[in-house]
Amino acid sequence: MIDPRSLSLPELLTEPLVLSKTGSAIRHQVDGLLQKNKVKPDIRLESQNIELIAGMAAVGLGTTIIPQSVVSHLTNGKYNLYPLEEADLTLRYFIAYPVQKELSQIEQTFVDTFATISQRTQQIEK
Repeated sequence: MIDPRSLSLPELLTEPLVLSKTGSAIRHQVDGLLQKNKVKPDIRLESQNIELIAGMAAVGLGTTIIPQSVVSHLTNGKYNLYPLEEADLTLRYFIAYPVQKELSQIEQTFVDTFATISQRTQQIEK
């Protein structure tokens, strides 16, 4: 485990990266980290296979950012783990439904509650 005080997140993000493909949830997180820290990435490899990405990082082809749930299943290779703070990560959720659909009362309450929580979260982030 790397002590986060020994290396800043922006420094880590300037390392050569092996990442999941654009559009994946984890890549969205990484892109947000890069943007937030104003880092232009040096992306060496992209893949849809998270185990392949972890393996590439293990053999020194680059640094990657993967979920803890994947880390716990890794058995091969040597890894330096750098824990990220929850405050560094952002995940946006959306509710989608057909425009023509008339929502039941329960569905509408769910959508309204979701919208209220989303607005409050955005206010806190500002």
